[in-house]
Parts: sequence; structure tokens; C-alpha cells
Amino acid sequence: MKRTVIWLGLVAGALLACKDSKPAGSCDRHDVEGWESCFDYPKSQLDSGKSSCFGANPGKWADAPCSHAGALGGCKLGTGITKWFYPGSKIKTAADAKTACLDTWVDP
Repeated sequence: MKRTVIWLGLVAGALLACKDSKPAGSCDRHDVEGWESCFDYPKSQLDSGKSSCFGANPGKWADAPCSHAGALGGCKLGTGITKWFYPGSKIKTAADAKTACLDTWVDP
């Protein structure tokens, strides 16, 4: 009986984690020189995402994931936020983007 309860708890936790891992919003800074990026935010990070998107280097908020068209790749952080890199003034290649990623690399 205890094994069944533990197993059900693990499955429920995994399902909730998967649900939250899908982007619920994004902040696009493609046209901001030096940023050339887009940030995907899970539901749990929407408030902080919106406030940072309209901060000092404003981006364009969308209630949808970032476009991966032209993306070099992404860096998924422990918070569930993924930063997508696009060619620009600082990052020119996928190798540059991978070097800048200090967490989990994600292919476009």
C-alpha cells in the first residue's frame, strides 16, 4: 500500500512539473542590440517575466512561447526559464551560445 501511495505521489509530481515546464509566456528582445534573445517563462514565473520584460531593456511580451526560427539554441535554467539565443553582436554561432549557457543546453 505504501509503495502505491509513493508511486502515485511521484507520478503526480512529475505531471505537475511537466505542466509547468511548458512556456506560458515569453519576452522577445531580438531587436535590442546586445541581447538578441527571447526568454520563455513557465506559468510559475510569469509575474517576474512580465516585470523584467518591461524593465530597463524593454522587450515584447507574448502569451505564447518564443519563436525558434533562426534560433541558435537555448539555455534552460533551473527556474524553468529558457533563454533562446539568436545571432547578433555578441553571440554569432551555436558554439558561442553553448559557451554562454551555464545550465542545460536545448537545441532549437
